[in-house]
Amino acid sequence: MRTPSGFAGRLSLVSISDLLETMQANNNTGELRLKTDFGSATVWFENGQLLDAKIGSFQGEAAVFRLLGLTDGSFEIRSMPVNRSRVITQPVRALLRRRSQRSVEWKALVEKLPPLGTVLVLDLEKFSSASAGLSEDELAT
Repeated sequence: MRTPSGFAGRLSLVSISDLLETMQANNNTGELRLKTDFGSATVWFENGQLLDAKIGSFQGEAAVFRLLGLTDGSFEIRSMPVNRSRVITQPVRALLRRRSQRSVEWKALVEKLPPLGTVLVLDLEKFSSASAGLSEDELAT
């Protein structure tokens, strides 16, 4: 939907990655404002370059990675002058590749874990005999 200052819509229809890539490709200067279940967020661009992002206590790349996982909420792109220091130095595509790589690594890790309902049972006799030869430093780590 067109607004007087830009473009708005729902994240269920347009992904955040598509929004970021579009802003970069179009050399946009302005803000991408988001309203999500996790609170409000803002992403700043200047001449298509991603400058910074903030959601809650997360800023910069950490905020972008949090935002990329969201699929529900609303957004508004506002074309306007931006007075924001550049915190993010990577181009959007590089951040998207890193996010994809992290997702693959996370899925591989989750496959190695036992089911969520698994209960850890510690055999104190075996633990005591196995840990008897360890130093205090080794036990602390």
